[in-house]
Order: sequence, then structure tokens, then C-alpha cells
Amino acid sequence: MMTESQALETLTREDPEAADDARAALAWLTGDEGLETISLLRLQEFLWYALPVKWPMSTPGRVGVAKALGRLFLLAGMDRYAAVCSSAGTESIITAYADGHEEGIAAYTEAIEESNAAPPDTDLLAWGSVMGPQERAAYDACAAALELAFASGELCVGARGWRTRRMEIVNRWLTGRPEAGDGPLASDGLLAGSDAGAGLGAGALDAERLGADGLGADGLGADGLGADGLGADGLGADGLGADGLPGTDTWLGRISAERIDAWAHGRPGERSRLARTLIPRLLEPPAVPDDPLPTLRWLLGHAGEGLRLTARHYISPALVTEAVEEFGWRDQLVGTLRQELDVFPLHTLRGMAQSEMGAIRRSRTSLVLTKTGKLMTADPAARWHIGTAALIGPDDGPQPDFSVAVREAALLVILTSGPTGYDELTRVLTDLHGVEGWAAGGGSGRRAGQQGGGNYGTGQYGAGRNGTGLASAVRTELYTLRHRLWALHLLGAERSFSAPLALNETGVAAALSALLARALRPRHHLGLG
Repeated sequence: MMTESQALETLTREDPEAADDARAALAWLTGDEGLETISLLRLQEFLWYALPVKWPMSTPGRVGVAKALGRLFLLAGMDRYAAVCSSAGTESIITAYADGHEEGIAAYTEAIEESNAAPPDTDLLAWGSVMGPQERAAYDACAAALELAFASGELCVGARGWRTRRMEIVNRWLTGRPEAGDGPLASDGLLAGSDAGAGLGAGALDAERLGADGLGADGLGADGLGADGLGADGLGADGLGADGLPGTDTWLGRISAERIDAWAHGRPGERSRLARTLIPRLLEPPAVPDDPLPTLRWLLGHAGEGLRLTARHYISPALVTEAVEEFGWRDQLVGTLRQELDVFPLHTLRGMAQSEMGAIRRSRTSLVLTKTGKLMTADPAARWHIGTAALIGPDDGPQPDFSVAVREAALLVILTSGPTGYDELTRVLTDLHGVEGWAAGGGSGRRAGQQGGGNYGTGQYGAGRNGTGLASAVRTELYTLRHRLWALHLLGAERSFSAPLALNETGVAAALSALLARALRPRHHLGLG
């Protein structure tokens, strides 16, 4: 096995041109920090994305760089990395870019997923495709831990439970809570000197020291947690504190802080100012209500038994009547109110639960619970967090979503200014979105310079400013937000369109929860997100 310098010297004697290619590739990969800083994931990202996209040379030249780097790794005794560089799969991916950028990206994405080198999303964190420095550092750290686990045999693709075990390893790194003596990750010194063991008391190391209450002298049990479910650092087993937020001394905490900071400071003008005003309230969110979102609980309860639909796949008149009577909608609407489409809040509730929360789905002539719906039924806190996040909605497309942008801004204004009339709210939000570059469009949202379609709401980005069309699009989205608030019983007492848009006490808590979810979400595009 040679050192890096020895390997480069040997390669220079063999093939000076290949040595130059390998040296340049190595500098790109490590920044002169040495071979030990390379991981499998970093190598794959270089070979399958950076090299074909960012290196201005022919396809055969790029393949030659990959093979030269592979020869260097082979000389240095890094056989697994050498095999990746010289594989037919790598050559095929590099060649795919010659057929078009999208073809190359598709081949790269598929290969990354098949290699299992990239950390998966877990119940604690979904990775963004656009990452800040802290998130990227955590991503690389988790990838290195998984690589070690695969190399040591702790993880084996296809073995029973290996996917679950892989997510557990990622969660352990995210929360900084490795299991005591858990395989090579704990025993090979990889965790030594880190904050990974923070919060583990004597009880976590020696079960014989525990008292009758199962706690040691430090007030912690064998799992490192106290009677309140929290460790010495104030965090639970999931890395979250009593307020549901992660501790800042963990990767998860750093990622959360980074995302919140980007949300509060990364957007232009008034939106960013409003977001910064609410940060203290977001970091101390109200407690989850005892019976969160009762209308959603009702719908999920019926779906759990198999909610029968009509021949046209609407909720049956009998259940529509039950909902109207139970939630007081008869006093708020006109007509017989026996059809789902006659009851706006019920129809909106079903749409949110089915399309955005992913809590229910149609199975032939019934609505049934999904895995997420079952979780929301069993766990009121999950119902609250998933349900309130749907007030604003998802924004995971390649471009910012106009509908989401308006709903977010509307909640920001209402929470900072109080109940606001529709005309005033429309004026404020039209000005705000005009400054940001949005303009009215024909059903699709576009960023400046974007060509083609894509369903991103009723506004366009970068096509003009502050016209009556933008005001109309903003008002349409305000009505959509009103229906969502109404469906979840979050509106103030006065619900007429002539009254200011106001939230009840639970609605204020729900709006804060929705904005926190928005701030903490994974990023998938730059700009207004």
C-alpha cells in the first residue's frame, strides 16, 4: 500500500498525462486534505455529477479522468474506490450526459439510490436537495457512518431489517445518541471525542447502579433518560426537547437552526422581516391541544372503519349530515347540505387529508387510512403537526409555489398584525409578492427565465409586477386559506367575507405550528423558499 505521494509518483512514471488527471481530480475531491477525507458518497457525487457536469472536456476525456483516479486509488490500496472509478457503470453514467443533462441526472440519481451510500430520509429528518453547510456536513457524516457499517458487516443489503437498521444509524448520528458499545461505530473510535455521548448518565452504563425507581444517582435510567423522558441535556431519545424542538448541540439541532435562519433571513423584503418578528414565538410553540383538529379526527375515525362513498365517489349524504350537525356548519351555510360539494369545509377537509396530508386514500368505493393516517389517528401530536402543516401546504417542486407563498405570507401578516380585512390583506400581499417578482399568470407559476409549464399555482414569477391580475390571484389564494382554516375549525367567530380574516386561539397555535413546519422543511429550490 502506497501513500498518496508515492502513488502519484508511481502513476507519473507509468503515465504522466493520467497522473495529471488524477492529481486534478484528487484536488477537487479533497481540497488538498488527503485521501483519508474521501468517502464513497463524495466519490460517487464527483464521478457521476461533478465530473460530467462541471468539467469542460469531452466524454472520453471525462472517462479517462475517472480511470486515472481509479488507478491512483488502486496504487494506494483503496480497492473499493478504484472499482467504482473503473466500473462500466461509471462510464455508462458519464456517457449518459452526452445524450442530455436530464438523462445524465436520471442515471446519476438511480445509481446513488442503488448504491445505498446516501443517507436515507428518516422519521426525524428529510434531507433537502438544497443544503446549507451544517446540513451538508451532517449528510456527509451520516454517509461515512453508513459506509463503515456496510464495510464492517454491521449492515448487509438484503438482510432482514437492514433498511430499518440503516435509518437507526442515521438517527443516532443526527441526535448524537449512539448506543453504548454498539458495533464498530462505537468501538473503533469514530465517535470518540464527539458530543455523541452527551446526556448519557451512569445508569446508561451500569444497570446495577439503578434504584428502585429505575433511575441512577444522576436521575437517569438505563436508557440515559429521566422520569420525564429527557436526558441530562434536556433531550429525549429522539433528540427532541420537551418543546418538540431538537437540541442545538446535535446535528439535528444544527440543521434545524440553519433552516430556521435561512427561512427568516433568506428571502427578500417584507416577508423576511415578518418571519424574523415571529421567530421567538416559533421557538416557544404553544402546547398541542388536548383534542387537536376535531374535524380531522372525525374524518380519520370514519376512514379507519372504511368510509363508504357514493357511486360518484363523494362522501355519503348520511355522513355529510353527521358532520354538518356535529361541527355547527348548518348555521354557517345555506341549502339542504346533504351533498359533500354543498359543504365547503368538509370537501376542503377531505381534499387536504387525501392530497396533501396523505392520510386517506380511495380504495374502490371507500376512503381508508394510509400508514400516515393510522399514525395520525393513534397519535394526536402527529395529527396536529401534519394537519397544521397542510394549512400552507407542500413546496417540494423545482420552483417556488405561488399558492404556498401567499398562504405563508397571509399567516405571517395575521400573526403579526392581528385580524385583517380581505381588501387590506389583498393589498398588502399583492405589494409583497409584486416586490418579490411574482405576477398574475394563467394557471402556472414560473420563475424568471423559466420556460415551459409546470403547475405551481395561479401566479407567475418574473413576468411583471403589481397588476390587477396579481391582486386577483392573491385574493383567490386567500379564499383557499380561509376554507382550510374553516375546515379545521381554526377561524375566528365571525366567518363572513366582509369580516376581517381572524384566527381563534387554536388557530393562532396552528398558524405558528404551520410556519414552524415551513421553516424546518427540506429545501428543494433556491430563492423564495
